[in-house]
Amino acid sequence: MMNISREAQIKMLANLQDEDIDYSDIPETDAQFWADAKIEYPPKKVQVTLSIDEAVLNFFKQETKGEEYQALINGVLADYAFKIQEKRTLQGKIS
Repeated sequence: MMNISREAQIKMLANLQDEDIDYSDIPETDAQFWADAKIEYPPKKVQVTLSIDEAVLNFFKQETKGEEYQALINGVLADYAFKIQEKRTLQGKIS
């Protein structure tokens, strides 16, 4: 497969007509399939001002090539918070 930029891929997909999409490898779904489906909304975001080291900020910007670096920082912080909560829960069960 040719290497094309993400922007080119998005443009190509945006111009794709529904009838040009091959669904042959995807099974059809019915009401039973969706019976237990639940809508899950992403957590509410709160805008804050945060001071971080310039080197840390530059690292995240480089990792994302400047795009969505804030989402990556949020993901790292969310993962850290989850692990701390999980550790506290496990410690509570051991005690």
